[in-house]
Amino acid sequence: MNKTYSELEKYNLELEKKYLKSENIELMISPNFTGLNIFSKNKNIVLWAQNMSDKISWAFTWEISSDMLIDLNCKYVILGHCEVRKHLWEDNELINKKAKLATINWIIPIICISEESQLEESIRDLEDEEIIIAYEPAFSIWTWKIDSLENIENFLNFIKSKFKNNNSRIIYWWSVKSNNCFELLKIKNLDWFLIWWAALEIDSLLEIVERIKK
Repeated sequence: MNKTYSELEKYNLELEKKYLKSENIELMISPNFTGLNIFSKNKNIVLWAQNMSDKISWAFTWEISSDMLIDLNCKYVILGHCEVRKHLWEDNELINKKAKLATINWIIPIICISEESQLEESIRDLEDEEIIIAYEPAFSIWTWKIDSLENIENFLNFIKSKFKNNNSRIIYWWSVKSNNCFELLKIKNLDWFLIWWAALEIDSLLEIVERIKK
């Protein structure tokens, strides 16, 4: 829950000035719901939503439906973030239901996993779909510490062994910075990473992008 609407407008204007789409970099932005419309007009980035309902459009006043995201050009949606699991009590079954609805509506779900026990039920019946699995170590969220490269690689290898889908990708989420992105890129089975704190400021985000380009 970062940045107001006006702050996101300023962020996007600065991003449009400083970043041009690159052939070998796919830059994705996942603002809070108030900012989706702002970034939907930026042709240099790909848009992610931070969550969505498991229901289709109807009388669910508090929810954001998949067709609302489609209308805003959202290509991906994050599901099962550890804070959502903890504070909104979303379990594997609900996350799986949301993921299935996303794929039906041509949105690629990014399913967050913190523990091995969460994987199987969260991805049930999605073996042939294009999805993304994000390793998000819960202890890092609460301690601000990055997991060790060995632990990250072991967990990603576990995911790969359980989910052999050539249409899907595996990403690491937490504490990605310009001073550790090179090391993270060496990890086996890591396709992308998701940047959080470092992405709140344009210059620190683009510093990571430039390092990856090199």
